[in-house]
Amino acid sequence: MRSTPQRGFSILEMVMVAAIILIMAAMTYGFLLAVISRTDEASAVESVRAIEAAELQYATEHPANGFNALDNLPLADPNLKSGFKHGYEFIVTLEPGAEGGPNTHFQVTAMPSGINELLASRTYYGDDSGNITFAVGRAPSAESLKVKITKAQ
Repeated sequence: MRSTPQRGFSILEMVMVAAIILIMAAMTYGFLLAVISRTDEASAVESVRAIEAAELQYATEHPANGFNALDNLPLADPNLKSGFKHGYEFIVTLEPGAEGGPNTHFQVTAMPSGINELLASRTYYGDDSGNITFAVGRAPSAESLKVKITKAQ
């Protein structure tokens, strides 16, 4: 009696291949989260720049009002008008002028929200001077390090 040769893979071979694939996927998961976090941070910086430009445009077109709230700005991105974009929450703080005068200064804050809070993302700040700074964490204290971001970064 002749035995026929077996075809295909054994269960043990299939389990080993599945284990190797799972180990490789687990190794790349941390890297994937870091890449997503960095792209969200880059988007936040560009969004702060867009808000700064929109504030300056609005103040130029409406000198009697000065700077304005986020939802009234001439922004092309509707997500940005809502105050949330790519894992960041955007807040515009206005400094009113003297007794009913136009708003004289503004500050834009981009704070991480959702999964970005867990990834220790940075909080970004922009103002009417055009400078953008950042500090680590969602609500950094006044003593935390703020680093100026230039266009090259």
